[in-house]
Amino acid sequence: MTDHGVEKKPGPFAALRQHYRDTRPDHRPVPVVLPLLVVTALAVAAYLLLDPHAASMYDAWPDWVRKPARFFTDLGKSWWIITGSVVVIIAGILLRQFSSNEGRRRLGAQVIAMATYVLASVAISGLISNLVKRAIGRPRPEMFGDHGLFTLNPFAHDSAFESFPSGHATTDGAFWTALALLYPPLRWPFLIVGFYLALTRIFVSAHYPSDVLVGFGWGMWFAFLMAVLFARHGLVFSHKDGKLAKLI
Repeated sequence: MTDHGVEKKPGPFAALRQHYRDTRPDHRPVPVVLPLLVVTALAVAAYLLLDPHAASMYDAWPDWVRKPARFFTDLGKSWWIITGSVVVIIAGILLRQFSSNEGRRRLGAQVIAMATYVLASVAISGLISNLVKRAIGRPRPEMFGDHGLFTLNPFAHDSAFESFPSGHATTDGAFWTALALLYPPLRWPFLIVGFYLALTRIFVSAHYPSDVLVGFGWGMWFAFLMAVLFARHGLVFSHKDGKLAKLI
């Protein structure tokens, strides 16, 4: 109640927080331990078994592997996904704001929600990945001769010491997993394409296999986490029978 006896409506963020508290018991927690154990085990195995081989193959991959990888690898850069998502969000806002057709207005709202989900998945996971790789300071394969596999150079402020985890692989994991969750019938083609794009970072000698596995796994998990958070607020996804499902 205000001083004049008029009830004050809660703001949008307060309403979202209340909705989250009201619906939280209906949702299962996001799995953390099992994905962490799986990715850690794979990363350790790659670190011990595959990374030395990848280092020995620096700039020596056969052309039929290296040339396609160089052509496709920059699809793992996040800027084009972030820019495209912002453009789609703006288009959805304009459609919702200025269209007189109710169906188109609903379409605009759906477009905004879906593009915001993709944007959050890619941008936030990528930001965290980039902060972590700077803090760890692992040398890239090009530095193997001088530094080997076991040297760390935290906060070197040099891209040559920002190998773990792979930022491109993080983006690939987050983006293609987001698409897989948005369009379940195509989930396996999406995930296969995303994983190949992540692997190109090895074939262009920019990262070790362990860098790619951890980056891709982190991106996948974060996209799923964002889908669960959106579902808890009734956006884009919902929970049916304890399983995550697309809402719109």
